[in-house]
Amino acid sequence: MPYFFKKFIMLALTLFLIITITFFLMKIIPGNPFSQEQDIPPEIMQSLYSYYGLDKPLLEQYWQYLKGVASFDLGPSLVYEGQRVTDIIKNCFPISCFLGIEALILAIFFGSTLGILSAFYHKKWQGHMSFFLSTLGISMPSFLLATFLQYIFSMKLNLLPVACFHGFEYSILPAISLAALPTAYITKLIKSTMIEILNQDFIKMAYSKGLSQTTIILKHALPNAILPVISYLGPLTAYAITGSFIIEKIFGIPGLGQWLITSVSNRDYPLILGLTLFFSVLLITFNFLVDIIYAIVDPRIKLKQ
Repeated sequence: MPYFFKKFIMLALTLFLIITITFFLMKIIPGNPFSQEQDIPPEIMQSLYSYYGLDKPLLEQYWQYLKGVASFDLGPSLVYEGQRVTDIIKNCFPISCFLGIEALILAIFFGSTLGILSAFYHKKWQGHMSFFLSTLGISMPSFLLATFLQYIFSMKLNLLPVACFHGFEYSILPAISLAALPTAYITKLIKSTMIEILNQDFIKMAYSKGLSQTTIILKHALPNAILPVISYLGPLTAYAITGSFIIEKIFGIPGLGQWLITSVSNRDYPLILGLTLFFSVLLITFNFLVDIIYAIVDPRIKLKQ
């Protein structure tokens, strides 16, 4: 129990620092959210500042925002009239989450498969091909892969939609683009760990007992090789579920990524803070869950105080 209490205190402190740093850095950005396209008369500008509380001292604004966060109220958008930050997150997060889970499944499945093939056949063509694919996944920028997939499968072959989001078929190409980089990392993690494990005495003992190669992989080698991947799952899950800003922009997906980009360009202070806080909560939570899962999967690791 003390372990969880300490973890919770650390999480709360981290979130507090993120809110504080983001709030004051955001206020340093030149410009304001009310003069994007045309000049606004000074009296109207003053009225807008007064209505949204932006004319108050900076520390008072900061304190008011902290009270709003404590009551789960992230405030209204300054640019999109009538929309509150929490409503934007509720409406757009399911889309990013669906796309992220799909990409996460692809990354874990293909990364593990390619990693195992690379380890078992690292001196044969299968291993060389797996290594080539993983290197390609790391080297190729996601926007370039996304554009290539759109050109081949949408424009040339006419098999999948080129953009927008109106169903599962619209998520296939974005999910592949989003899964490419984590798939390559998982492949390399599995391969390096698996090669080391395959040279261990308990694996040689399993072979000497006449166990099949499939049994040795699934029951003996893979559970040990998967441990580094579990450590990577925290940031990977947060990255996948919150969505890639570039991928969502290229495919015209109305997820949280596009909102964050537009909020920064529009200097929409509450939206910037709300989305940054939301992404931070996801990342910290997933990292915490990974710590717990890691301790469950590997009995040698104890949750120490």
